[in-house]
Amino acid sequence: MGTSQIDIRFEGDNFYPSLFKKETKWPIQILVEKGEISPRGKYKGKSSPYGIALLKIDLEIGEKKPVDILDDYLNKLIQYKTILNKSGVEEIVFDIETSNSREYAFSLESDMMKKMVSLNARLDFRGEEKEAGLDDILERITPFLSSKAGLLTAREKEKLNNIKNNIARSSLSIHALNASHIYGFLLIYVLINMKKSKEKMLPFETEYRKYISLL
Repeated sequence: MGTSQIDIRFEGDNFYPSLFKKETKWPIQILVEKGEISPRGKYKGKSSPYGIALLKIDLEIGEKKPVDILDDYLNKLIQYKTILNKSGVEEIVFDIETSNSREYAFSLESDMMKKMVSLNARLDFRGEEKEAGLDDILERITPFLSSKAGLLTAREKEKLNNIKNNIARSSLSIHALNASHIYGFLLIYVLINMKKSKEKMLPFETEYRKYISLL
């Protein structure tokens, strides 16, 4: 499969993503703003005790070697070290979707490792684990998709594979997808999209976030 996506996640107990976004002018997605009233989850109705933001850089994949992209952003982040500290970033995670983590493991030179240590950054690989996990999850759903004792037609198998690919492209880890409270949502999502063409499938991550906001 090769590398198809690299996300950079910024986290911190005193992290203000809006300040970081303003100072860097990067197209950062603010997932949780420190101090804001949380609409859902553990801190629903309370001010969030931490901040989380995401920077997607998958559009550059294919133009450069993945390791070169990683090094470019490490250099940029080092230049922004003052801004990182000012906005409260405590941890940086390079979330990499790849079928072959060895392309990184054997390519990271010592100076790159030093840069990661200085930024308190780490690599988190996603890929074969996520696809294999999705296969297991969707296998549990399959009996609900056919009236023939769980035996899918070739057309149904093709649609299910398209749905799997749609889910795999989301930023959610297999651990999040495997959570018990997500099972019902996955079942509904699959059932709805089994009736749609590949082009008209609902974007998984958008629908997931709508669902979570209602919990």
